[in-house]
Amino acid sequence: MTKPRDPSEIAWKYLMQRLRERSTQSSVPIALVHDEGEEMKIKSLHRAFRRVSWDAREALVQASYFVEDLISRKSDDSYFIQLADLCAYAAYKRIAPPDGRSGAVCNEKMWGELGSRVLAEVSTSRPDGIVHWPS
Repeated sequence: MTKPRDPSEIAWKYLMQRLRERSTQSSVPIALVHDEGEEMKIKSLHRAFRRVSWDAREALVQASYFVEDLISRKSDDSYFIQLADLCAYAAYKRIAPPDGRSGAVCNEKMWGELGSRVLAEVSTSRPDGIVHWPS
C-alpha cells in the first residue's frame, strides 16, 4: 500500500522548484517568507529541498540561491503575506469558481486583475499561469 500524497507538501515542493528555477536563471538569492503555523513542516521541506532537489528531467540539481533561513510572519501583521494569501485564493477561485454560496471576498475574475504580474510561462498546460495539481 502506498502512502497518500500530502497536497500541502506537494504544493510547497512545486513552489520551491519554481523559486529555484527563477533564482538560478536570474542568479539572485531567494528567501522563503511564509505564514506562521507550520514552521517545522516547512523548515523540514526547505532543508530537504536545499540538500536534494530534482529538476523536470529528474536530474539532481542544487538550490544554491536559496537563503538558508526561513522567514515566518503572522498574516495579521504582514501586508505581504495578506497579498500572497489573496493571490493564492484568487488562483483557487479561478480553478474552482464560487458555487453561489460564497464569493464575497473574490470570484473567478479576481485572478485576471493581476494582469501582467502573472508569469504565464510557468504553466505549460494553462494560459493563465496557474499550475494546477492534480491536473
